[in-house]
Amino acid sequence: MMLRGNVRRFGGALYPVCVVHLFGDSGVPARLETVIDTGFSGLMTLPATTIEQMRLPKVGEARAFLADGIEREFGLYRVDVDWFGESRPIEVLCMGRFPLLGMAMMEGLDLRVRVEDDGEIALTDIV
Repeated sequence: MMLRGNVRRFGGALYPVCVVHLFGDSGVPARLETVIDTGFSGLMTLPATTIEQMRLPKVGEARAFLADGIEREFGLYRVDVDWFGESRPIEVLCMGRFPLLGMAMMEGLDLRVRVEDDGEIALTDIV
């Protein structure tokens, strides 16, 4: 199996983006363009607006360190993600303006990125 995406330019910077399908309590699946963030060690983040629209259940709070070294507390929510054709329940942090896909979600996979505008992204099983 393979998850594909493309590098996109936003405000002069390049971002690796892939589409992830999520399922929450609203009963309506969400197709989200998600930024692959190799500097984020967690599973995934979602903006508050997405969490509200999907009516995701809050399961607690979690502390996380931001890029500037500051530790903050964030809401933790449960969602199901279609991950390589299988439903996988995960807990996501409520933070930021854009969904982020972190290293914990990609553990055990091979990530290849052609770092140029519209460059190809491939996330595959390690063989």
